[in-house]
Amino acid sequence: MPPPLSRRVASVDDPVIVRMRELLAANPAAASLGQGAVWWAPPESALAAAAAAASTPEASRYSDDLGLPGLRAALLARASAEGGLDAASYRAVVTAGANQAVAALALATLDAGDVGLSFRPAYFNATMAVQLAGGVAETGPCTAGWAPDLDWLEERLADADKSRPKFVYVVNPGNPTGVTLPPPVVSRLVSLTAGRCWLILDGTYADFADSENAAARPLALPSAPHVIHVGSFSKAYGAAGWRVGYVLYPAARGADPLGRALLKIQDTVPIHACVASQRLAAACLAEGRRWVRRRVAGLAPSRAAARAALAPLGPRAVAGGDAIYLWAALPPDCADDAAVAAWLAAAHGVCVVPGAACGAPGHVRVAFGAPPPGPAFDEAAARLRRGCEELAEQGWGVVARWLEGRRGRRV
Repeated sequence: MPPPLSRRVASVDDPVIVRMRELLAANPAAASLGQGAVWWAPPESALAAAAAAASTPEASRYSDDLGLPGLRAALLARASAEGGLDAASYRAVVTAGANQAVAALALATLDAGDVGLSFRPAYFNATMAVQLAGGVAETGPCTAGWAPDLDWLEERLADADKSRPKFVYVVNPGNPTGVTLPPPVVSRLVSLTAGRCWLILDGTYADFADSENAAARPLALPSAPHVIHVGSFSKAYGAAGWRVGYVLYPAARGADPLGRALLKIQDTVPIHACVASQRLAAACLAEGRRWVRRRVAGLAPSRAAARAALAPLGPRAVAGGDAIYLWAALPPDCADDAAVAAWLAAAHGVCVVPGAACGAPGHVRVAFGAPPPGPAFDEAAARLRRGCEELAEQGWGVVARWLEGRRGRRV
């Protein structure tokens, strides 16, 4: 027998997107409305910058662990100009994607058994990051509108009988919900966590906020000694494969303990993000927000088609529409949403993410960022609608019969 593996890693949730890929492999004709991706590629100017950088000696050498100085400065400048961040009191770290940023923050802030808190439905990779760091991934409830229940959070932070969370993590706009938080909710989050724990605000989908309004203003980026911001180039700039994300953290005077912790983690794990990828990211920033907003506005037909596909579930069943997600409640007897997702893939040729992966059984997440608006997306939406119509009419029974038939074929 081989030697045993880590019990800590064995306890980490399985990646739901890998399960989605397995469903697609088992149903090769199925269309994916599961993975959170957009249909577009980075700007031509950014691809050209990456190609030019790849042929230079710089791209093949070790670079600054924390990221290219010019890119870090540009990130802070944009956060100040567009989000009102107090850039003078913040520093930037470039990471290999936003997931690596969240994992680095979990490693930097959690000891074994410490609590990292998010809200149900929670972003699954953030939960996994807490587990990988040896922490306890706790989730609190959301309100009926899928905003964090801040009354609950206030009581939780004041509860002397429980270990206080080391951080509270919130994605805004939400993944998986596609809901943008009102500014008063964000302000109260900042206030409640001040002096108690870190607040990590993940703005990966910030450019998709109020996505039905092409002229929408950027989300404000609150500045405080305990507020950390995370972002990514994967979504808004279509650069998922280039793996560039970032952390904007409040810089302590003198020793800067959080900065030193992130430096150790960077040097241990990626050392630094790919140099050519960082050059691409810098060129993306140079294109400006207008380039992104045009593409976000172009998702309106896909959003409408996905919303129409989910309509048979009922007018109150569907939420969200920002980020690139819709969040839908299944019929009450369909708590086994993993089975529903498998049935949708096999019987109707469309993949979605089950809500149980986010700690909220009985729901599904539908992504509308890809395929591109047009025939391919419309066909995927039509398949989803047919499945939702069957669920609305027959409930769990149609899935149960499919499961029974599948078991029969295995005999």
